[in-house]
Amino acid sequence: MFTNKQTQNYLINFILTVLMSFCFSYALTTTLNLKYPAYMLILAISAVTLFYSAITVNKIVLKISLLSMLVLVIGIVGFLFYKLGFSEIYVNIEYFCNWLYDYVSSFKVKLVPVYGIIIASFFVLVTTLFTFIFTIKRYNFIVILISGSLLFAVQFVNKYLMTINTFYLFLFLMVIYYMKHIFIKNSSRDTNEYISHSSFLIFIVPLCAVILFVTYMIPVRPKPLEWKWMDSKLKIFYNNYFKSGVPSKFDYFSLTETGFGTDSSNLGGKINKNKKLVLRVKSPRPIYLKGSIKDAYTGRSWLSTDHSTKMLADKSSNLPIDYNETLKYLSTDNINPYRFENNSLLINYLELLVGMRILTNDEDVIRRYFTRDKIDITFQNLSTKTLFLPENAYQLNVPNMDVMLGANGDLTTSEHMTKNFKYSLNSLNFVINKKTEDLLRKSNEDLFKEYYNYMDYVLNINSQMMEKSNNVLQAYSENTDTPTELVDIDGFKLIVFALGKNVLQSPNVTNQDKFSSVPQLDFSNAPQKVLDMVVQHSNNKGSVLLNSSIFNISESDNAYSYVVILNQELQKAPPENSYFNLQDFQLPINLFSRNTLELLRSNSNEAYSKYLLLPPDLPERIKNLAKSITDNKSNRYDKVKSIERYLSKNYKYTLTPDDTPTGRDFVDYFLFDLKKGYCTYYATSMVVMLRTLGIPARYVEGYIVTSGSKKGDEYQITNEKAHAWVEAYFEGFGWIKFEPTAAYASNDPQNNRNSSDDDSRTGSRPSWIENQNNSNPGNMQVNQLPDNVNKPLIILGAVILAIFLSLLALAALILINYIKGRRKLRILSQMDPRESIVSVYKQILHHMSILGYNKLDKETPKDFANRLGSSIAASRTNLNAVTDVFITARYSKNFVTDKDKAYVLDSFYNLTLYTRQSMGKFKHFVLKYLKGKI
Repeated sequence: MFTNKQTQNYLINFILTVLMSFCFSYALTTTLNLKYPAYMLILAISAVTLFYSAITVNKIVLKISLLSMLVLVIGIVGFLFYKLGFSEIYVNIEYFCNWLYDYVSSFKVKLVPVYGIIIASFFVLVTTLFTFIFTIKRYNFIVILISGSLLFAVQFVNKYLMTINTFYLFLFLMVIYYMKHIFIKNSSRDTNEYISHSSFLIFIVPLCAVILFVTYMIPVRPKPLEWKWMDSKLKIFYNNYFKSGVPSKFDYFSLTETGFGTDSSNLGGKINKNKKLVLRVKSPRPIYLKGSIKDAYTGRSWLSTDHSTKMLADKSSNLPIDYNETLKYLSTDNINPYRFENNSLLINYLELLVGMRILTNDEDVIRRYFTRDKIDITFQNLSTKTLFLPENAYQLNVPNMDVMLGANGDLTTSEHMTKNFKYSLNSLNFVINKKTEDLLRKSNEDLFKEYYNYMDYVLNINSQMMEKSNNVLQAYSENTDTPTELVDIDGFKLIVFALGKNVLQSPNVTNQDKFSSVPQLDFSNAPQKVLDMVVQHSNNKGSVLLNSSIFNISESDNAYSYVVILNQELQKAPPENSYFNLQDFQLPINLFSRNTLELLRSNSNEAYSKYLLLPPDLPERIKNLAKSITDNKSNRYDKVKSIERYLSKNYKYTLTPDDTPTGRDFVDYFLFDLKKGYCTYYATSMVVMLRTLGIPARYVEGYIVTSGSKKGDEYQITNEKAHAWVEAYFEGFGWIKFEPTAAYASNDPQNNRNSSDDDSRTGSRPSWIENQNNSNPGNMQVNQLPDNVNKPLIILGAVILAIFLSLLALAALILINYIKGRRKLRILSQMDPRESIVSVYKQILHHMSILGYNKLDKETPKDFANRLGSSIAASRTNLNAVTDVFITARYSKNFVTDKDKAYVLDSFYNLTLYTRQSMGKFKHFVLKYLKGKI
């Protein structure tokens, strides 16, 4: 019968909807690494499909259902506002959005189970609604085909996580959908008769399975079909106009050149997104690549105050830069340290190694606290003189280029580097974890103080000794007694005297010592005046002549100067760990060397003289804010981390900020008015705030290499990865990178953990999520739900909620159809007799058609009654008598009484009882209360 066909068609469409929705939902959840069992998704999709079927029976039901759901949602939201408050709800929503952005963009955060359920539920609801509409309500094969093909194509091209079995199921279903599409198209023609819809689908399922199986079993060609000429042309066209575009060309790198803002003289502004591929980077890990470092903040922009450069490598020699080899020579005093005074890269590298060695007292610091990274960088659609470097690069090979070092530590070349130019480097990745954070907390301005003091002490001795030497040489003459001078530094004494060359006989030369031509003295041939002074000023008079020596220090045209060292036990001893050998590199470091200490002191002096400068008109409230954030912090590192966390957690990340008003300070406007922006805003604000606290800091621009940009064994960097960040100066470590930008702070590729000193700001995250310390690299620390929450119970709760909503909709549908049926009977009974009889007769014909007795178009009412004759349905309805009354009411002007109306209504009531009895309670229930047909 027709009703059976209708039920069969619905069941077939229901199965297709569930399976196709499963393909979409499972593909999306798999891409996001949401690992839910397939049967759970199928059950959820089935429930949702039933729910959609129930609420779309007709327009009235749909409207009432939507209204009911709206009321329910409003009620739930109202309850949550009452129970939790606006603040907690806002924090939960904001935290979820931030988490979702980080999770989708880089998978660097842990999956929060509740969030996973929310995302999966959303996918189920949306994909099921989409499939339900275009499979059951408005069948459209083309829409389903295009949508599914795009989904799986995007997964494949971008190498997202995907399950091949789901793709095969999609192909199988699409064959069925296509054949159904052809069936519907052909069956709509009046000239042909076809089998039923459901029978056709049941028949083609095995056929579709055979087609898919045969296709799967056909041997696969190892290479795709090729048309080399066309392939090459298409590749050139794609690279030139879609992937590459016009190469970015500029002399020196800045964010403005990559689309961040439009005016380098004014920070901020709108961003022009630029997906141009500029670099290919081979690196063992995500990194930051510095391109430009600025030192002067004007209130509106960043400038470099010193544009001088220093030659590091000459292309004619084509030799790599190797700072380890340089440091080996620096450990001696045979090299003038001022030769390297402006080499900030070398000095920063030296300071990091020396500081780590002093703080850890461990010669194996390279292996314990660093990773050694080999990095290759290849230019793509980029033409510039700027070299991009990670932190702590100690070896650099730039072929056929002069390499210059800028005053702020940025590297450039003499000529433009263009597409396919490649250079390589080695660097030390300083691993930030709890141990290294504790070391950073020990950094202070006095870290090298005892070494500096000792160097000053030695220099003072040498200075006084040379001064006295000059005095006695000038005072010497043949007619004077031996001139002498005394140097006394806290009991440690030097006697300096001069003797004429004509009174000394040169000794026989026995070696090639540099002093071999100078007459050697000892206490057997020293002048008596000198011997008397030695005895007078020595603490140990008995053995002074045995324990002291006489050294030549200088000469003039007619005399030599000599020195006698007394009381050497009173000479200040050098600090411990003044000389050590760094294992792994086999690199000797001599802190007693004047070279080393002079360079370390110059680095510190530059940091405090150059990177603390601020505009004289900087608003005072910026300094007050920085002070209030860090008041309870006792060391530099915790102060820097507090500023970093404050900015990343309290200011919204956006690529479309408003321009800074004319006359306003850029940082002041961002911190107190705008409160949203991108990396330039965050980095500039952090540098300025740190400088107000007396912490040297500088603004850095370059590219960020993130895990999401990795393709195969290399990272593909586009101009979208241009970025700005902060470097702060720490004695013993040099310049250390910090990331205050909200969208990047938790995903800092070189920061392996969050600070253990958490911010305690109320409402910064949902009350059920807490920060956790974890040493695993690259993870933002988002907790799972508290341990006392039963995770299976959460999943069960979500299922129960879905079932409850489905039952609620079902109950509403039953209630609506029940009320509709009662209202129909009431209206029929309240009509005037003639109108009531005509309307009831139409209802009788409707019930008869449901029972399978359809009135033919050519039949008159009397013919129809005669044809049914003495059938049970006609007998129960008294169809012949009711038809006579109907003909009188419809076609005659004779008067129709209330008694006639009552007779027809009673006959209709008897027919409804027979209908329920003949078709069964279940089918009657579906038709009456779910579909509203009777």
